Order: sequence, then structure tokens, then C-alpha cells
Amino acid sequence: MYIFVINPQAGNGRGQRLFTQLQKTSTYQKINAHFIYTQYKGHAREIAEELSHSTIQIETIIIVGGDGTIYEFLNGFTNRSIPLSFLLGGSGNDFARACHIDGSSEEILKRIISQEKTVTYWPSTYQLAHEKHLFVNSIGFGFDALIAKKTNQSSAKSNFNKLGLGRLSYIYSLIKGLIRFKPLNIKINVSGLEREINNCWIASASNHPYVGGGMKLTPQAKNNPDEVTLILIHSISRLKVLLLFSTVYFGFHTHLKEVEQINTEQVTFSFENEIDLQVDGETEQAKSCTISKENKSIFIRGVHFSKEEN
Repeated sequence: MYIFVINPQAGNGRGQRLFTQLQKTSTYQKINAHFIYTQYKGHAREIAEELSHSTIQIETIIIVGGDGTIYEFLNGFTNRSIPLSFLLGGSGNDFARACHIDGSSEEILKRIISQEKTVTYWPSTYQLAHEKHLFVNSIGFGFDALIAKKTNQSSAKSNFNKLGLGRLSYIYSLIKGLIRFKPLNIKINVSGLEREINNCWIASASNHPYVGGGMKLTPQAKNNPDEVTLILIHSISRLKVLLLFSTVYFGFHTHLKEVEQINTEQVTFSFENEIDLQVDGETEQAKSCTISKENKSIFIRGVHFSKEEN
């Protein structure tokens, strides 16, 4: 059986529309399918917990939503032997981009059904106080957290989503936040080595290059079982930050002297006060955070292998 978990709110209703269209296709109608709608924030995690203990023979669980839905689901998903896949129902869809899942919903479903081969993906963990959670994309402090917060709160996001231009909501929030953001003073411990960084705009750890709907914030990052990739952007002028983000879709910003990339097994960030963070596009607050790789992988279907192998 193929299980669909649909977030009808994702992408201002895009997830709902995609699934409704998919149900009308011959590909969907030929399979043994069951679908579940999320009804509130945190529901995807509860559904994942139930499916992890189900006695039903599940071929693949297909999440129809955005990165936030994937984040919720994965943090309740314990039966890692069941493959996962995704239909592009969110605003940014950075996880699907990193996994080379693209095309129409029916094209993705056809690949899910026909593929025996899966792609192995290693999430990472982050710990706030005594609570540990998983993330699939990235966790960031500073300017990218501000962008995520403003994007999630912005009425412009729904307007861009209606036009199929969800990534522009991040650019809109970036421009608005550029004037008001105050750089941070942070302490980091990278694999046992401590340092202080002043005037820091972004401190982020990533499993793959993409954030904010395709920005290659950490272009050298590759998903692997051992390391996350850090990017630190500090001691930089506001004008140069604008220049930086004008090139970030191509990854050219890493040539600037104010940009550092570091691969590490573990990192701890500490701040003077509690600050905003973004994790897979969702926002919360923390005064310190420890990040490391997760030792259990997940398996992905529906991958466009000709792209994945390049």
C-alpha cells in the first residue's frame, strides 16, 4: 500500500490542489493507496508515529507538503525501513531539490512505483537544552532565521504562492530584513575547538546546499553520514550582504573573504541572549544549540536518477 500524508495548508493550498489533481490520474487509480490529511501543527509528527508502528505492508510513504511538513513527519518517524518520497507542495521545496525529486506529481508517482532503487539520506540532529530533534535541510541563526520568520509571518507569502512564485517570498523578506538586522556575537565550539565570532550575520549548519527556495547558501555541502557543513558570514557591510545574496543562487558568494565554510562532525553555538533560529524553515528560539549527524538514515524513492548521478 502507498500512504499519502497531505498538508492541505502547505504552499497556500498547493499541496491540496496537487493531490486532488493526482487522484484523477490513471497512475494513481491503479495503485492501492490510502491518504491522511494533517489537521493542525504537529499532526504530521503524530501520523508518523502511528505509521511507524503500523502492521500494514507499506510500500512508500509519500508526503505532500513543504519542508515544514517533512520536518514534522521525520521527527515522529521511527520505522526507517519504510521508504519515503515527496510531492512538491510547499513554497521552497529545498529537501526535494536536494534529493533530485522533480517533475509533475504523476511523473514522481510513476518513478516511485517503478523504482526498486532508493537513495540513502542522513538527517542531522540539533539539541536545545535537553530536547533533541532531527532536521533534514539546515539550521541557522542570525539573518537567515530573520528571513524565515518574516516569510512565515508575511501576507505576501500567500500571494506569491498563488502565483506559483513561492521563492520570491524569501527574497521579499530578505530585502525587508536587511535594514533592521543587528549582527550577532557568538561563540562556537567546532569538534572541541572554541572561537568567538563578532559581527556575525549568518551561522548555519546544512545537510545540502539549498535554503529559501533554491539559494545555494552552502554550495559545497553534500549529504553524508559523517559531517555537516557550516557557513559563517561575519564582519561584512550591509551593502556587501546585498551583493552576497545577489549571487547566492549560483554559490558565488563563497569567494568573499567574509564567508567561511567548515565541515565538521559536531558544533555547538552559544549566544549572549536567547535568539531566533530557523530549522527547515520553521522558527523557534535558543541560547545554545549542539548539532551533529544522525546515525540512522532514511530511504528516498521517486528520485530523478539522471540528475542524482551528475
